[in-house]
Amino acid sequence: MTRRDFIKRFFIATGIAGATACGGGIAYLHTPQFGRKPSKKRLERMLASPNWKDGAFRNYEPLSAARRVLPDVKRSSRAKVMWNFLFGDKKHLMPSKPLEVVKTDFSNISISEDSAVWLGHSSVFLTLGCYRILIDPVFSPYASPAPFINRAFPGSQPCTAADIPHIDLLLVSHDHWDHLDYPTLRAIKDRVVKVATPLGVGEYLEQWGYAGDAIVEGDWWDVAEPLPGLKLTFLPSRHFSGRLRRPNQTLWSGFLIECGGKKVLFSGDGGFGRHVYDIARRAEGCDLAFIENGQYNDKWPACHMAPPESLEYALAVKAKAVVPVHNCKFVLSEHVWDEPLKRFSTLAYGRAPLLTPRIGEAFHIPARDAEGRTRWFEEA
Repeated sequence: MTRRDFIKRFFIATGIAGATACGGGIAYLHTPQFGRKPSKKRLERMLASPNWKDGAFRNYEPLSAARRVLPDVKRSSRAKVMWNFLFGDKKHLMPSKPLEVVKTDFSNISISEDSAVWLGHSSVFLTLGCYRILIDPVFSPYASPAPFINRAFPGSQPCTAADIPHIDLLLVSHDHWDHLDYPTLRAIKDRVVKVATPLGVGEYLEQWGYAGDAIVEGDWWDVAEPLPGLKLTFLPSRHFSGRLRRPNQTLWSGFLIECGGKKVLFSGDGGFGRHVYDIARRAEGCDLAFIENGQYNDKWPACHMAPPESLEYALAVKAKAVVPVHNCKFVLSEHVWDEPLKRFSTLAYGRAPLLTPRIGEAFHIPARDAEGRTRWFEEA
């Protein structure tokens, strides 16, 4: 073989290998976990939303608006942020040893008593008005499409999808991997009666085997009654959506759940904005509020709330008890794993009724005695 023939064959082989890899990557992006385009009927409702503009869902206040508030922050390029997120060394941000969590035995949780269990990050199990409610369950070891991104902290999984009992209502706040977990939702689908999601997210669930008539989708401020006697309000948040492909093709939201004479607020992901005071008029005096407090960064100040903003949210809604969530399970930002809880605890002292239960620890609504008031994160 001449040198010229060798070079020619080498480039042909390289081209074929590259094309094969590219084709494989494209095929992978079309696997079920990435979702599919919405059906005609669902798309029509999405397009009719006042929050849909120029081909995507939009926030009341753009995410870029917060940059004027923090003019001195040195901002990285999108490519650099993504590189650090995927391949940066995060060991110093994680716990140095497995977290001490409570192994949840759902069979011991009576549906006749209102209670809550925080399952790490934003996953929550509620019993409210004799209904079992599960919010944003993520029981996979990774909150990502690849097994080397967003690994859960050692010991942060007190239960698996197999431990989840019959669920009357599943709530999913948006389509990000750390909230909409394909393996978990596939595993529990036969134990779920009803599902409620913001606009567009129902398409994932139907593709993954959930019955269309079991899914309730809502726009911001929509009010639904997915179960008799249970009132659900879809709340706005300041965030975004997407699973690697086109961004903001589904809506994101929080929830206000009212049942059995109790109100429970779940803020969902998102930065602080004027919408918080609109929410306060609906949720004022809620019995329990799960408020985002973690994965914040000055490089994306409008996407997630820092502890002072999380506290301001809690004070605005005048919550009778507050559990800060979106922490203690994944490294999605650049702060140390326990910083959100420590900062929030310091700020909330004497100002807000703070609960910091261990992951997997059940407590009543309202909490009794010392329930949910441990400072376990300082001992970890």
